[in-house]
Amino acid sequence: EVIRSSDRGHSEVISVAPVEGDTITSKEEVEITPRVYVDPNPERYLSLIKTSDNLSLYPYQMQDIEVIHQLFNEKGYAWILSEMGSGKTVEALVFAESLQPQLDFVLVVCPNTAKYVWQLEIRKWLGKEAFVVGDKPWNRFNSWKKALTDGVKPPAYFIIHYEGLRKSDYQEILNLLKFDLVIFDEAHKLRNVDTKQFKGAQTLEVERGKIFITGSPVVNSPLDVYAMLSLSEPNIWSRSGFLSMYTFGSQGRWGYKVHGTRN
Repeated sequence: EVIRSSDRGHSEVISVAPVEGDTITSKEEVEITPRVYVDPNPERYLSLIKTSDNLSLYPYQMQDIEVIHQLFNEKGYAWILSEMGSGKTVEALVFAESLQPQLDFVLVVCPNTAKYVWQLEIRKWLGKEAFVVGDKPWNRFNSWKKALTDGVKPPAYFIIHYEGLRKSDYQEILNLLKFDLVIFDEAHKLRNVDTKQFKGAQTLEVERGKIFITGSPVVNSPLDVYAMLSLSEPNIWSRSGFLSMYTFGSQGRWGYKVHGTRN
């Protein structure tokens, strides 16, 4: 299930409902229906902004967050596919803060160039500090491990770049905390299911659920979407079922080649 904003004032939610208890293999097993969002209580979200910079949310952002709650409560994940500049980052952060019971640990996975942007946004909107994993390559997790050893509670937000998912030592330490929520920013970076990066994302142990953020869910091929689907609902979506339902192509020397999409 995904939320898509357009024109900065309208939210559209597309619900993909598979047949219960079966892997999707044919087009007849999927029903796509639009959802209608409910108007949120502004105070519920505005009260979570803990800074003195007179920051606020646009009405459409609060509507988006309300719908993300609906999707997340039903499925344990949501996709935020709003257009660039619509404020997907702050929507994800305010959503995380508004979950009940309150989250202990949130992991943000993002491109390397965006690590400190996320850290600044967390400080700016929530008034909290975030731990940037790998900000000192020669000292990777030492400060974090020391905090755990000394009994000091680490910060609620941890930020790691996608390349870190390829490293087994990163994965081992990340899973020590049992993150409540993982936010994948620029989630199309995971589009290749054969990479160590994608396989690293599969190994993350998450207690509550996942949020996927991208303005470009399809970059090269419809298979780009399959990667996010398989991370969202691994027991429902098979690669062969997705290919047969949504694409047409041919078997080539290097495997199946997608030529186009089906409606």
